[in-house]
Amino acid sequence: MADRFPGHISIGGAVPRKLVRKLCKAIKDSGASLDYGEAPFEPETADALVEAAKTSGTLELCDDEARCGQFEELEAFLRKHGIGYDRHSDGKYEFNAERVMYRPGMKEPKVLPANNGDDVLVRADDVLEIVKELEVINPVCHVQAMNELRAAALKLRELCGADVPALEPLQCQD
Repeated sequence: MADRFPGHISIGGAVPRKLVRKLCKAIKDSGASLDYGEAPFEPETADALVEAAKTSGTLELCDDEARCGQFEELEAFLRKHGIGYDRHSDGKYEFNAERVMYRPGMKEPKVLPANNGDDVLVRADDVLEIVKELEVINPVCHVQAMNELRAAALKLRELCGADVPALEPLQCQD
C-alpha cells in the first residue's frame, strides 16, 4: 500500500477536441477534485473542462489522499498526448515535497525540490558553484565577461525552474 498525501496538478495549454473524452476519463479515474475535501471532479465535455478552468485559466485539480502526492496515470496521459501540466506534491515521511513541470516537446518533466508551500528549494552548494564561476570572471574582456554572466544567469534560471515557460491557459481546440 502506497503512502497517501496531498497533491495538486494544474493542466493547461491546448487540448485537441479528439482527446477530450479520454482526458475526461483520465481525470475521473484519478479521483481528483476541484478543491481539497470535495467530491471527485467528473467532467464529460470540453465545456466542463473549460468552465472548471475559468477562474485561473488552468484546470486546477487536487487530492488530499493522492498516492505519493502524485497523479501517475493522469500525468502519463498528459505527457503521452503533449498536454502541459504543473504538479506539486507535499512532503511526508521519507518523501520530499516537489514541483513537477511538463510542457509539450519536453522529453521528461522537470522535477524540482520544493516545500509544502510550493516554493522551489535550491541547494546552497549548487548556488555556491555558480558564485565561484562569477568570482573569476575577468571584467577586462567585456565580451567574454558578458557571455560568462549570461551563462551563470541561465544556470540560476534552470536551478529555479525558470527555464520552463509558464503554463498556458487551458483551451480545447479542433
